[in-house]
Amino acid sequence: MKKYIIAFLIIISIFFVSFAEEIESDEFGKEIYTEEDDIFKIEYTKKSAAKAMLLSALFPGAGNFYANPKSITTYIFPLIEIGLWYGYIHYNKMGDDKTEEYEYYATGEVIGYDDEYPNGVIHRYNRFDQERAEELLISYNDNDHYDEDYFQLDDDNSQHFYEDIGKYDKYLFGWYDWINIYATQIDQQNQEFFNINNDKWIFDSGNWIGNNPMNLNSGYYINNKSEYDSHNGKYSIFRAEYIEMRKDAENFYGNAVSCNFGIVFNHILSSLDALRLARNRNVEYTDNRLKIKVAPVFVNNELSPSIMLSKRF
Repeated sequence: MKKYIIAFLIIISIFFVSFAEEIESDEFGKEIYTEEDDIFKIEYTKKSAAKAMLLSALFPGAGNFYANPKSITTYIFPLIEIGLWYGYIHYNKMGDDKTEEYEYYATGEVIGYDDEYPNGVIHRYNRFDQERAEELLISYNDNDHYDEDYFQLDDDNSQHFYEDIGKYDKYLFGWYDWINIYATQIDQQNQEFFNINNDKWIFDSGNWIGNNPMNLNSGYYINNKSEYDSHNGKYSIFRAEYIEMRKDAENFYGNAVSCNFGIVFNHILSSLDALRLARNRNVEYTDNRLKIKVAPVFVNNELSPSIMLSKRF
């Protein structure tokens, strides 16, 4: 009879130990899991998946640290974030610098020296030359193709102005080296003047299609057919260099945009990883933790209490 009473008490003890785990709240209102047995009392705070995602959405790595500070991703996402922000700022700065460079290249004053700029102070792009060519083309044989709506170059140095002078052939006439080669004529007194009404300007049905060189003594003319096509006459070293500078600026800005997308993507990935870490940590502490229990065993045909360690995998 005594053995049965002892066995019953052991079973009752095991029953209460097994259901000793419960959810409590601490003084801050956080959910705390508590597990009690005859030897240990274990407490841990449940990780909020929503909080982890929100923290990482604001700054990658913050929610990951909250969920599991030992995870390697806790430190990878912040490093990626810093690198992407550096790239974004760096490439935007390079794009701004290159933009300022090509704008000055086109419209800033250049002081002539040696043979490269033989005519003193110039602007590589000159609206006055462009407007003279526009007026002559509009008046040439009263051609309807060249009307007031055909030429619409901005009067100020706007973004459209800097785009148009490199993009459209109809605004070619403002480039100084082109004018100096293809529209500048030297008279007997060695004076330069702008000329359009002769056989050097090539028209097809009243439409201008190109020029032959007029000023073969120009400091910009290198007499190379592979670079200066005497038929279409649309080559300008200044314009070609300007276009390359604009392409460089566009590439820098494109890299900055890519970094911007990377920043957004990094926030999303970090939030999803924080969610994963929070869920795994909660599962680990609720289902896979080490448990210490008292259980009856038979030793020498007698029922005796024992301490058992168990862990789910």
